[in-house]
Amino acid sequence: MTPIHAPVLPDPEGQVRSTSAESEAPVAARHPIIYNLFPTLAGQAPRWVAHAERARRMGFGWIYLNSVLYPGFSGSLYAIKHYDRLHPLLAPDETLSGLDALAPTIRSIRDLGLSVMVDLVINHTAKDNPLVASRPGWYRWDAQGELLSPSAIDPANADNVTVWGDLAEIDNDGAADRDELWTFWERLLFQLMDVGFTGFRCDAAYKVPAALWERLITRAKARRARHALRGRDAGRSSGRDRRARLRRLRLLLQQLQVVGFQSAVVPRAARAPAGRGPVHLLPGVSRHAPAGRGDLGP
Repeated sequence: MTPIHAPVLPDPEGQVRSTSAESEAPVAARHPIIYNLFPTLAGQAPRWVAHAERARRMGFGWIYLNSVLYPGFSGSLYAIKHYDRLHPLLAPDETLSGLDALAPTIRSIRDLGLSVMVDLVINHTAKDNPLVASRPGWYRWDAQGELLSPSAIDPANADNVTVWGDLAEIDNDGAADRDELWTFWERLLFQLMDVGFTGFRCDAAYKVPAALWERLITRAKARRARHALRGRDAGRSSGRDRRARLRRLRLLLQQLQVVGFQSAVVPRAARAPAGRGPVHLLPGVSRHAPAGRGDLGP
C-alpha cells in the first residue's frame, strides 16, 4: 500500500505540526523551513515584522537573519567591528544603538509562531575591530607581524585561493588567554539569546574548534532551560500541567539549535587568471554593502 503522508498544519500555539500521531515533535523542529531575511535589504528592524508575516503565510517556520552587528570599514555584515552595537542601518532610531533595541521586533516575530535565527560569527572580525589593539593575543599573525586574513582554496584548483582582506582571523585554538576569549564568545551568545534569538547559523563552523562549539551549545542549552524553569507558574499544578511544561521545555531545547550550515566542501572560490596566484578581496571592497559605502564611523 502506498503510504499516505499526513498534512502539516499550524497548531493554536503557532507551531507547525503533523496530524500524524507518530510524533508529537513539531515539524518545524525536526525539519526547519527557513526564510532568509537579509537585514539591510529589509531596513530598520520594525520593518522586518511585515516580511515575517508574509513568510509565515508561505509556511516557513524560521526567520534567518544575517549578522546584525556593527560592521567595519568594508561594510560587510561578516566583518564585525563592534559586537555590542547594532548595525546603524537597522536601528529603530538614532537613539537606540544597543542590541537590546532588537528585542521588541524579535518578540513580535516570535508572537507570529516563528523562531528566529541569526549568524554567529566567531572565527574572524573586521580588521578595524578595537579588539585587534586591546586583545592582540586573540588573533593570528604572520611572520612579518601582519594580521592573517581567512582564505579559501578552490577545490578544483589549489592554486586559486580567495583571501578576505577586510577580515582578521581569530586564534580560537592557540590564544594565550583562550578561556577569556571563549568567555567573550559565550557572553555574545547569551546577549543574542536575551534579545530573543533561539537559533544560530555558525559562520565558518569548520574553522572553529569542536571543543568551543561543545562549550557554547552546552551552556546555551543550560541557560535556556533555566529561563524556562524561572517562567513556571506559582502554586500547585496538576500532573497534566507538569507534563505539558516538560514538553514545552523539551521543545525549547530542540529549538535552541546552535547549528552550522557550512558545507563540508569549501565553496568554489573566485578563479584567478592563470599564473596570477591568490585572489584577494581587498580592503575597501564591500561584499554586502551598496557601492560607495565606506567606513560607518568609529
